[in-house]
Formats: sequence, C-alpha cells, structure tokens
Amino acid sequence: MLLSLAAALAIVVQDRTPLRAAPGPRATELTTLWPGEVLEVRDERAGYLRVYNYRRERGGYVKAEAVRAIGLSESDAPALLTVLRFLRDASGSEALGISYGAAYLKAAPAAALTAEPLDAIARMAERLADAASGNGVRRANVAAHLEVVAQFGIRMNSFDHNGRMQVCYDGELYRQVLSLARASSEERARAVLGLTRPDCIDPGLGVPRRASLDEEHRELLDSIEERPLCAVTRSRLHARRAAVWAAIAYGEARRGQSPAAAAQRARAELIAVHAEDLGEDHRAEYPAAGGIADHHDGACEARADMPGARRGSATGGTASETLHLWDRVDGFGAARSTGPGAGPCGAAARELARALGIS
Repeated sequence: MLLSLAAALAIVVQDRTPLRAAPGPRATELTTLWPGEVLEVRDERAGYLRVYNYRRERGGYVKAEAVRAIGLSESDAPALLTVLRFLRDASGSEALGISYGAAYLKAAPAAALTAEPLDAIARMAERLADAASGNGVRRANVAAHLEVVAQFGIRMNSFDHNGRMQVCYDGELYRQVLSLARASSEERARAVLGLTRPDCIDPGLGVPRRASLDEEHRELLDSIEERPLCAVTRSRLHARRAAVWAAIAYGEARRGQSPAAAAQRARAELIAVHAEDLGEDHRAEYPAAGGIADHHDGACEARADMPGARRGSATGGTASETLHLWDRVDGFGAARSTGPGAGPCGAAARELARALGIS
C-alpha cells in the first residue's frame, strides 16, 4: 500500500540536488537528493527553500527551482494526473513519476479513482526494476531511485539468476488493478503480463511450489479476454501463455506424466503470436519458435490425414509456414520412456521449455 503524504510538500525534480546547511551555493552540502524525493517546505530565503526530508530525517536548504510545490486537495488532482501521464512512459523518470502518482492517489477522491494511476505506477516500478537488473541502457544512480520509491511502499524482490542479480517489482498495484471492475481490457492484460514474467520466477523454487506458481500464472492469463486487445498486447499475451504452458509441460514430463495436452497448448499459443506486431520493445518476449515449431518427432506429430488434426500458421496465415500441431496422444510419455518423462514427447517438452527460457 502506498504511504500517505503530508499536506505542505514539494517534490524534487532535478537530478543530484544538493541539500545544503545554509542558503547559498558555497554552503556545506549535507546530502544529495534525487528526483521524486518528497520534502516538507518550511520557509523561503534568498532563492532557497528551507525543507525537511522525513525519509532521511534531515533538514536543510535547496534551490527553489530544483523542486516543485504540490497541492493535495481534490482540485489539485487533475494537474497531478496530467504530470503522471506525461512521466509514465519517460525512461529514467520512474522515481519522479511514481512520486507524482502517489500525490495523485492522495488528492483524488475515492469515487473518482480508476485503474489508470495504479497501472501507470506499476509500469514505472517494473521499468525501474528492469533498470536495476541491468536490462537495456545502463543507468547510473538506479539504486538511489529504488530508495526513493521505497518510501511510497513500492517493494522489490531480488534473487541471483545466472550469476547476476535479478530485481523484480512485487506487483502489488497490478493486483489492485485486477481487483477493479472498471479496469480496461488493456490495463488488465498489462497487469497479468506484469505478474507472470518468467524472468521474475526465483530459480530456487522447489518443484511443488513451481508447479503451483505455473498453475496460478495459467489461471491469470486465461482470465484475459483477448478480442478487445490491441495487436501488440494480444501477441504478448499469446507469447506469455506459450511460455507458461511450456513450463507446465516441462513440469509434467519431469514428474513422469504425459505432457501432451500442455505441449500442444504451448505450441498453439506460440503459433498465434505475430512477431511483427511486437516491435523492438517486446521482441525479446517472443521465443525462437523456428526450432520448436519445425521439430518433428514421429510420436508427437499430428499428420494432416489423421482424424482431429489441426493446422496453424506461425506467421498468422502464410500457407507456406503451416505447422502441424500435436493432436495425437498415442506414444506420449511413459509408453516409450526409459525413465520419468523420457519419452519422445517428454524430450520435446523439455526442448520447448529450454527454447522458451524456462528450463
């Protein structure tokens, strides 16, 4: 839950703002403030504001142009929302945007609250966590920005993944979005995508807990109606469903169960992805499908002349790219295995899982 904000406040808007012991550029610098820091304004003198930072439990002076005063009355809510909308997609301004989002939540009347500000704050928190994990352009001072957003109750989880630390937003506000009946289809889909990221699953989870988590993710993804979604979100949803169903198939193969149905569903979802719709920002979410879709295992392939066989296209309708789906269950799993999950489709499920990044 976001912490409540006090009434007479200003938000730091400039990077590396010095908090000084006295008004003036030569006064001792007590500490450095970062965008999004919340200050209580107590006085003004010679172009400087005397402020107090409750997070650091320290007072001092900052240049007036380094901060923006904010009001928290109902009449201030529209202006705060305007700034939030401006900042929500601004890379590098996540801490500042989250601070304005917290101010808006304080100012807006409960009856007027929609999913929009919760969605915006959650997206910025997720983006900040990605920056802390080293994804994308390297950013300095990301650790300081994480400390800033922590004052608003934004929590991060971290764990070691392949020799580096993975930082992930805990998703609380995404869960709140899903609880709101007025949330749009796009907002609900973004929330589910934020809550089901495969790179945010702790690799140290035990097998029973991982199976339970995969099932939870499956239920979340299946709860989204895809027809109202834009093309980008729809393809992201199919790609994520493919990853989750592949994880389920992999788990079933490890437990000596038949992965037939789960592997078939994973492949169907993968075929439904239109990679060209994802663009550069989300292309990494689309697994390397070629090797999986073209993998032919005699016991797993559905031939065109078999009853119930279906066809799909990896490119959304190009006949030359038509792929066979796994509809035939004969020969799956233990029938040809030399151990749990070692049959031809168990191997296929593991291959699919590896290619989707969840092995």
